[in-house]
Amino acid sequence: MRKQNRVRGSRERRSPLVATERDRGILLLVGLCGYVATDQIAREFFPSDDRARRRIRQLFDAGLLCVTLASSTQPNLLSLSKEGLRVVAEAFPHVVPEGQWEAGNCPMRLPGAIRLAGVAHHLAVVDARLYLAALARAKGGRIVAWEGGAGALAGELGLRAQRLQPDGIAELDVGGRQVCVAVEVDMGTEPSQVLAGKLERYAATWTMQTGPDQVWLVVCSEERRGQHLHDLVESAGVSDRVLVLGHDQTVLRPVVAPLASRAGTHGPKGPNTLSGNMQEDE
Repeated sequence: MRKQNRVRGSRERRSPLVATERDRGILLLVGLCGYVATDQIAREFFPSDDRARRRIRQLFDAGLLCVTLASSTQPNLLSLSKEGLRVVAEAFPHVVPEGQWEAGNCPMRLPGAIRLAGVAHHLAVVDARLYLAALARAKGGRIVAWEGGAGALAGELGLRAQRLQPDGIAELDVGGRQVCVAVEVDMGTEPSQVLAGKLERYAATWTMQTGPDQVWLVVCSEERRGQHLHDLVESAGVSDRVLVLGHDQTVLRPVVAPLASRAGTHGPKGPNTLSGNMQEDE
């Protein structure tokens, strides 16, 4: 996929940009996620799409962001430039410890070539991550950590032993409680047998007193697929731990607690669930 270098022809020469706290937050988010879509930045940081586009253009012209055209009908994709990565390293030393940037050991990596076939799935995972963070903030909490399904946390939770690799694992502090959520984004392509096998293996971790507190199945296809996943969850006997919700709910702002999925199922509740914590004061 080629980089978009005709947002208005090329980068424009402007007066040196003074990065604001919001700019640094945008660059940090882009770096942590690898790449994001312009509408995701607008949703999280700006009151309107127009203001988001103008500031993104300024960050692009300043050489801090790269822009990739995914499709003529889809939002542009944003990734960090080398200069943007340097700004993040200087602004967030707790994320990029001193010396790692200069030594080439920065934990963030520039995304390189972006595979078109994987864009929709990647952006849905980013949406789920942002939604979880917004839910935690709504209760005065925060997202403590986010890892891919092959990280150290997956090993600690016993997921590797069960050959499970979720799309992401979030650790959150909500109301003084630690909650761990594994996210599985469903694009409607996995056969029922594969999904049923995953649910069985998650159930095995809970039998051994390991595993995440919750598993979220985020459905990115038609509503009947959500109903099908709900039926699989019920059949596996894990509805107290597994939440099925539509992708459309993850992009709602102001954020709404996951009371129910598009398929009509109610999410897991209790002191060790994010949805339960979100609903306590309602």
